[in-house]
Amino acid sequence: MKKVVQFSLFILLICVFIISCSSDKKTNPDTEVPTVVITYPINNAVITSGEVINIVAEANDNVEVEKVEFYIDDVKSFEDISEPYEYSWDTAGLNGVFTIYAKAIDSSENSAISDLLSITIFNNPCQPSDPIPFDNAYSASINSTLSWICTHPNGDTLTYDIYFGTSSNPSLVNIGQTENYYDPGDLIDEMTYYWKIKAYDDDLNSTTSDIWEFTTTSVSDFDWCDVTAGEYTYGSSSQILEIDYNFQIMKYEVTNNQYLVYIESALNAGQIFVTSSSVEGHYVGDQHFSEGLYEFLDLNSIYCKIEWNGNSFNVISGYENHPVVEVSWFGSWAFAEFYDFRLPTEYEWEKAARGNTGYCWPWGNDIVIGRANFEGDGDPFEENEVATTPVGFYNGQIFQGFATIDSPSPYGAYDIAGNVIEWTDSWWSVNLTTYRVYRSGSWTSSPYMCYCFDRWGANPSSSSWTTGFRCVFQ
Repeated sequence: MKKVVQFSLFILLICVFIISCSSDKKTNPDTEVPTVVITYPINNAVITSGEVINIVAEANDNVEVEKVEFYIDDVKSFEDISEPYEYSWDTAGLNGVFTIYAKAIDSSENSAISDLLSITIFNNPCQPSDPIPFDNAYSASINSTLSWICTHPNGDTLTYDIYFGTSSNPSLVNIGQTENYYDPGDLIDEMTYYWKIKAYDDDLNSTTSDIWEFTTTSVSDFDWCDVTAGEYTYGSSSQILEIDYNFQIMKYEVTNNQYLVYIESALNAGQIFVTSSSVEGHYVGDQHFSEGLYEFLDLNSIYCKIEWNGNSFNVISGYENHPVVEVSWFGSWAFAEFYDFRLPTEYEWEKAARGNTGYCWPWGNDIVIGRANFEGDGDPFEENEVATTPVGFYNGQIFQGFATIDSPSPYGAYDIAGNVIEWTDSWWSVNLTTYRVYRSGSWTSSPYMCYCFDRWGANPSSSSWTTGFRCVFQ
């Protein structure tokens, strides 16, 4: 009997304890609110319409988080009851600025909301970019055609309004065109022009570019030779080919001074980047090389005669009018693009080099001292570290007792044979599509490697102390 009484008392004490705990809970309810924060996306994010954005929240509570609700512009869009708390937000068709936040609710129905985030959904055309002539170019051709790049996040067809003129607030000059280029007509030499593009999509949503500017320079600031359409001899077998258009080719190879003017202008326009060892810039890409940054000029080479002192470029004294070397194909292309020129194809180059003569060298089939800068020719610059000669040196002058013979090509171009090998716009072959062609020979070459039909190839990223270029204009 005594044991029964003791057991009953034990059961009674347990019941009293449970009732007491229950009473404590009622008198001390959970009032602590949870915490919640959105970890993705960040505030003020800009998102292209059509993307599915994974909104991620972190929530904590002293007892238990029961659920997290996601709100878009104060409208509940989704709730998640387990970690990780996420909502996949489909932005297709959306456009404008949206406010998002998360709300955490615990088991006692305490709740809290995250900070409000502002998210921009962009369904307009992308901002027009990549202007040609480049923004702030100060040596644009007076024959420039304006062009730009513009796309739409949904692939809509775009139309453009063009604003152009000599005022910093350019006037509307064309409406609703579909092409991403515009011919402004004849431009005035040494004049600054301003322009912008307004792009429209199918729903007439619009985006306007920055205002770009450029200053013109006449093509006559470079010396040019006219090359007329017609037949010419090509290759060692003097095959008869034809070019059915007129073009102009630079009379001389591009000099250190000319390249310095270009990179100074391009640097000011933010189009190139300078390190302690090189000048680098953007290339638009082609069928064999992807878009990206490439080396234009190897400043680290002892043979490069353009220097960077950390603030500005300068040409080593005495080399100002010598051809630029240690320039890659990309650096040659960029120079031409900057001035609205282009590199010659190897066919244009050879036509300009010997016309329809079939000659081995531009002037004929004989080679003597005084005709061109080749290895061992004895010119006054031969002992230099880089034994280039000033462009056009072989024009019949006598310099420091060294007699030259006037040696232009049939169209008047100088230094076609020797001095520096010249990059062209052509690929080496259908089987070797990572090499660009350069033509003739250099100051390190035997005269018998300076034929008009000699062709060589190299990776366009490469540069050397023997390689330069000239441009064409059409």
